[in-house]
Amino acid sequence: MLKRLWFIALPVLVSCQAIREANQKADLAYFPPVGSVWVLEKKLVAPGRSMNLLIIDGKVHDSYFLWNRYKPACSLDFMNPNRDETTIRPTRFVITKVERNTETIDTTTGNFMTIMHVTSADNARIKSITCQGWNSYDPEPYVSIAEMREATRGILRLEIKGQSEAGQNKGMSD
Repeated sequence: MLKRLWFIALPVLVSCQAIREANQKADLAYFPPVGSVWVLEKKLVAPGRSMNLLIIDGKVHDSYFLWNRYKPACSLDFMNPNRDETTIRPTRFVITKVERNTETIDTTTGNFMTIMHVTSADNARIKSITCQGWNSYDPEPYVSIAEMREATRGILRLEIKGQSEAGQNKGMSD
């Protein structure tokens, strides 16, 4: 009886492990793991009273009104707005927490956001980096890591924890 139970339980355990591994691979395609690093490669200037800086196609914008919302975009989100212009110097932002959020736009479209809470020794004003885009409610509606890298190219570079440099570069062409 015990042998029969083992022959039934073993395939179930193996298939559960395969599902868990597939989910981890899917998460790595869309959600950078905690400990990954965003590297700000060039100095940015935020106008006074800015809550964030939006990055689309490697260009920085200080207004959400300019955004084609169906295009992947990432933003540097500030703790609180400064009255005066603020300079953000090149630095490293370590991801401390990753959240997913969805805002309903209409019955077929949502704004799918990946909010990466970050910390930096050089710039405590930046609280998070949010990558988002409007999309239909399909199985993979979130902005992928490859799309994040494309949106922020030349401004921010994403280093995934545990990936080699060759693996980091592979994500650019996916």
